[in-house]
Amino acid sequence: MSLQCVASMRFAMYHTSGLPGANQTQGITHAIMAFAQSTLFNSDSPPQFTPFESVSTMRSRFSPGTKLMIAIGGWGDTSGFSTAAKDETSRNQYAKNVAAMVNQVGFDGVDIDWEYPGGNGQDYKTTPNSAKVSEITTYPLFLQALRSALGPNKLLSIAVPGKKEDMIAFTNTTGPQIWPSVDMVNIMSYDLMNRRNNVTMHHTSVVDSFNTVQAYRDIGLPGNKTNLGMAYYAKWFETDPSDEQECEDQPIGCKVVVMENADGSDNGKSGSLTFEKSVMSAPPANLKTSTDGTCGFDKGMKCPAGSCCSQYGNWYVDYSYSPCERCMLICGDVAVQPTTSAKQVVYLITEHAKASRLRIHGGARKKTLNWMMSWVESTTSMTRSMCSGRGIPQT
Repeated sequence: MSLQCVASMRFAMYHTSGLPGANQTQGITHAIMAFAQSTLFNSDSPPQFTPFESVSTMRSRFSPGTKLMIAIGGWGDTSGFSTAAKDETSRNQYAKNVAAMVNQVGFDGVDIDWEYPGGNGQDYKTTPNSAKVSEITTYPLFLQALRSALGPNKLLSIAVPGKKEDMIAFTNTTGPQIWPSVDMVNIMSYDLMNRRNNVTMHHTSVVDSFNTVQAYRDIGLPGNKTNLGMAYYAKWFETDPSDEQECEDQPIGCKVVVMENADGSDNGKSGSLTFEKSVMSAPPANLKTSTDGTCGFDKGMKCPAGSCCSQYGNWYVDYSYSPCERCMLICGDVAVQPTTSAKQVVYLITEHAKASRLRIHGGARKKTLNWMMSWVESTTSMTRSMCSGRGIPQT
């Protein structure tokens, strides 16, 4: 990606751990600390909120002029928003409390991470979408109340879903009511495959990201308010053993096992893999075998023979090598640097899979890596296309 292309973009960054110093954050325009709980601001009076690091310390990590924001909500945290949006009184009280916190703590703005207004959130099995229909019309009003309380000098951004079926509250009617209230719209171009899918697909990709952005543009989102959220992690899903041959022939579109419990919670048949040092490094040689159910880099323990260590730092006999071998690593979300070649990315993914004890074997492994290499190469050409003006039109 050329410097000219980069210079015309906004770069926002979420961080909760392993925080960088100023020598690594050149060019970052907005930093968003995460998360404040959504229910914190439903009170009758402004609450006390203390971020995980002081605002002054966080600001020192960035260049002067970088805007520092606080995100409210996050995946699975929607109840505070639902309560706040119900009526004019609750909206105004919530907005007043948020504005008071922003001013008191010293943030430059707030990011509303409601996943998702109208339904399809983590609680979609216990609180069905039919119980959230009113949020489709109250969501724009909620944002308008926040805009009014924050005033013109504070930033207001929203995180919005990437999957078309999750865009319940984003319609031809509500879009024009939403965009004037916000300064930025952070589109989540990831988790496009999740544990509710029944066949494999990319959880993030160039083509799907274009389609997602276009869906928002179709309901009036201005290009100058659009941020594209990038996933710096891979996801894996356990494929259906009865569909093994098809998965070997074509790793995209093959069947997966049921990946949720009856209540919609995670059953351990899918997960994510980050490219952090704790994951990419070879396992330490001196790890002791766990006796308390914990495992992994952070715990300093390995799981007993015949079990698998989950992404949550616990081991289960259910995650033995047999089902682990059927997990298909979908590699469409590799964070490609300008100096990273496709072959280097393939090497990273291969080593990553080894370190994670996730086996991609036989023809499936070869075809997955080849398919991923094609994706990386097409990503590079697509990036050049966007930088040369042939991508998403500007407004």
